Amino acid sequence: MAISVESIVNVRRKVFNRLSGGTGGDPFAHEQFRALFSYLSQHAQNPDLQYVPFAAADVIVTDDGRIIADAACKVYAVWAKKAATNDTNAFLAMFDNPVDDCDGGTDMRLVLPFLTASDTAIWIKKDGLPMAAGIVLVSYTDGDGLTTSAAADAQNGFVLLGNA
Repeated sequence: MAISVESIVNVRRKVFNRLSGGTGGDPFAHEQFRALFSYLSQHAQNPDLQYVPFAAADVIVTDDGRIIADAACKVYAVWAKKAATNDTNAFLAMFDNPVDDCDGGTDMRLVLPFLTASDTAIWIKKDGLPMAAGIVLVSYTDGDGLTTSAAADAQNGFVLLGNA
């Protein structure tokens, strides 16, 4: 799935719909993304972006994780929320790899910890994190990337991508 960007206005609407939704909303994250979109419109010429949602079941698929992109791109933001079922540690890892996680190999670019039930995390980079090959997301129960999480411990969320 190569990058398929659209107007930043459409992406902003999707992000705010996700973060403003009733009991599943996240007002703090909403404000962080409002600041990101404001910055991008004022200082980065409103780049086209892609909103890529993912579910807990996606980031534990086999042992390879969820392929988010299979082409060069930039990662502008990640938002994720851990399942509310228990406090088992879960680490959401992002790899610069269009195929799999390489068992925690050298292409790991980002790790977000989720240590309690319903834990949330936001990661934003205003200029985008360059990914040369593509992106795979995987949830692990350990920080070294060797033990894949169970779906009940993994995260739901989204990634914002832009052209390389």
